[in-house]
Amino acid sequence: MRTAREHAAAGARIAGVDADDVAQVVGELATNAFVHGNPTSPVVVSTHIADGVFWVTVFARQAPVELPPSVEDPDAESGRGLLITRALTTTFRCERRRGGYQAFVAGFAMPR
Repeated sequence: MRTAREHAAAGARIAGVDADDVAQVVGELATNAFVHGNPTSPVVVSTHIADGVFWVTVFARQAPVELPPSVEDPDAESGRGLLITRALTTTFRCERRRGGYQAFVAGFAMPR
């Protein structure tokens, strides 16, 4: 997971996006993928830039999921990672992909 955070943070620095925020989001999403996904399946992290947004996608082989609504209590046992992700990103969603993968897609607005 450390390598994924470092890779995403390096790309964020090039894009002019807060690298610490990106690393935090990658850590939260990858942790969720390991906890809730297929334990024998790899978790893949990719980044790209499109339309003025630095995109991070975490792919995990798992059953389709709907993102739960935001939790109101930041001290709650579960949901804190999604609360952090929503707070640090411009856009965040999950999508079903081929091969049984769920994609957790986080976008960070790039400076103009």
